[in-house]
Amino acid sequence: MVLSPTAGEWLLFQPSRGDTGLPPILQGVQGEDLTLTAEDGVQIKAWWYQVREGGEPSPSAPAVLLLHGNAGDIA
Repeated sequence: MVLSPTAGEWLLFQPSRGDTGLPPILQGVQGEDLTLTAEDGVQIKAWWYQVREGGEPSPSAPAVLLLHGNAGDIA
């Protein structure tokens, strides 16, 4: 079987066809765009949503790093 170059890309990258908006829990929450730089210089785009307690940022709150894989869109 022979695959075209675009078929190979489709097999590796299968973006969602549904709604790619924010989940309801994050609607109206103010986030911040970040760029993380790895040791090898590769830049990774990210979002930061800081936990707030009583309306104020909570610097002692834990953070969660979610690596969403190779499909979909974080925009």
